[in-house]
Amino acid sequence: MAFHSAPFLFFFFPAAWLLSLPARGRGRTYLLIAVSLGFYACGQWQGLPCLLLSAAVSFAAGFFISGGRRKRALLAAALAVHLLLLGVFKYLDFFTGSLNGLLGTELPKAGLILPLGISFFTFKAMSYLVDVYRGESAPARRFSDFLLYVSFFPQVVSGPISRFGQFSAGLESPRPDAERCARALRRFTVGFAKKALLSETAATVVNAAFALGEGLDWRMAWLGAGAYTLQIYFDFSGYSDMAICKETRKT
Repeated sequence: MAFHSAPFLFFFFPAAWLLSLPARGRGRTYLLIAVSLGFYACGQWQGLPCLLLSAAVSFAAGFFISGGRRKRALLAAALAVHLLLLGVFKYLDFFTGSLNGLLGTELPKAGLILPLGISFFTFKAMSYLVDVYRGESAPARRFSDFLLYVSFFPQVVSGPISRFGQFSAGLESPRPDAERCARALRRFTVGFAKKALLSETAATVVNAAFALGEGLDWRMAWLGAGAYTLQIYFDFSGYSDMAICKETRKT
C-alpha cells in the first residue's frame, strides 16, 4: 500500500489517525503496533513471521549484549542470523541458478516469497544491535517498544532507517499539539507532491524516452537520463518526507 495511493490516503491513514486520538500511554503503543502489522499484512501477510522473528532475535540479543558477557560473540551471532535470513530469502535462488550454470547441475530453486521490506527491517534491527554493543543506545526495556520500532508502518517497507534511541525518545514525548500536527501535515503534503506530481511526471518522460528503442538518439538519451535522476530523487525525497512526517522547525 503506497503512501500516495487512494486506499492509504482516504481509508487507512484517516482511520489510523482517528483511532489514535483517544489512545494514551501504553495503549497508544499497542494501537500503533496493531496498525503497523495490519499495514504490513495488507502488502504481504506471508512476510509477517520473518519480521516477527527478526524483532524477537534482536530484542533478546540486545538484552544479553547489554549484560556485558561475551558481547562480541553475541553480536556476531545475532548479525549472522539476520544476514542469513536476508541471504536465504533474497539471494538463495540467484546463487542456485549461478551454481547450476557453472557446474551444469540441476538443483531446484527454493522459490521462497521475498518478505516485503526485508532489507529495511533487517538493517534496522542490525543497527540497533550495533548501537547497543557500542553503548550508544540503551537496550529496549519492552518487546512491544522494539516491535513497534521494527514494524512502524511509515518506515517498514521503504525506510528511511531510524535509530532506536531517537525512536524511543519519540514514544516518551507528549502528544503533539495542533500547531505541531499542522506543520507535520504540511511536510506530508509536500512529500506527497514530490512523489505523486514531480516524480510521476519525470517517470512519464523517462518511459517515453527509453521506449524509443533503436530510435533513441543522444538528445533523447540525455533527456531520459536527466528525467530519471529527477524521478529517483523526488521519489525518495517525497517518500522520506511522508514517512518521517515530523514537524519542521520554525525559522
